[in-house]
Amino acid sequence: MKLSTDSLDQLERAVRNLASRAAKAQPELDIQTKNDGSPVTQIDLMVSTRLIRLISSLFPSCAIISEEHATDHKPEAPFTFVIDPIDGTDVYSQGFPSWCVSIGILDRDKGPVGAMVCAPRFGIATGKGLFVRLDPGGRLRVNGTPFSITTEKETTGEVMMGSDALKHMDVEGFAGKIRCFGSTVIHLLCPVLVDRVHGAIQSVGYVWDFASAHAVLRASGMDIYHADGTPLTYSDAFMDREPAREWLYAGTKGCVDHLRQVIRPAQAR
Repeated sequence: MKLSTDSLDQLERAVRNLASRAAKAQPELDIQTKNDGSPVTQIDLMVSTRLIRLISSLFPSCAIISEEHATDHKPEAPFTFVIDPIDGTDVYSQGFPSWCVSIGILDRDKGPVGAMVCAPRFGIATGKGLFVRLDPGGRLRVNGTPFSITTEKETTGEVMMGSDALKHMDVEGFAGKIRCFGSTVIHLLCPVLVDRVHGAIQSVGYVWDFASAHAVLRASGMDIYHADGTPLTYSDAFMDREPAREWLYAGTKGCVDHLRQVIRPAQAR
């Protein structure tokens, strides 16, 4: 099955519109707390509801996984759309710009093959926000323009890490810079999109934290690896909303091999 370009264009317009609405609503949010202690806003729920409704209409044979709403499981679906309505809700709720609306697309074999990510307040050297689109089988486009990496990515000068990483990781052997924006998806996109960022390290996360950026990484010659060097795969448990409980490394194979030696879970030393 091939996804209709016209339908994907319609989905892009919706994602851009919803992200713009989320940006306008950011100054005055109703912030609640979920059972796991993490924040959720009325915008998370609105974006999730609208995207589920639209994707179900545009791609009725496909499956949907959303962080904020349970949906029917379709293990034999030709594609699965994985929605994080606001990735980085914590920073979003505090007024910071580094959050995004994220959709990843997995194929029938649960491989990440497509993405739409809109970060309307996070400009990659443009000041106009960020929109990333990768159609299954298509070329990566950033803000509407075909995009490919033009810099060397085998070194480890700068890496992205989550806000809780320093509590759990031994970074004594790392001589580079560590940066944190508060959105897992943005962290994982940075090795592709930002010249001086080479890799990313992520702690516990769910399928919606990884699917979109993982597709972009793979399309750019990179991948996500477990601490033992094996690539991240989408198991039944992962697809059924269970978290990946190990530390994960993103980047080229050479970059990740080095990062695994110099930044390790603290108990590993």
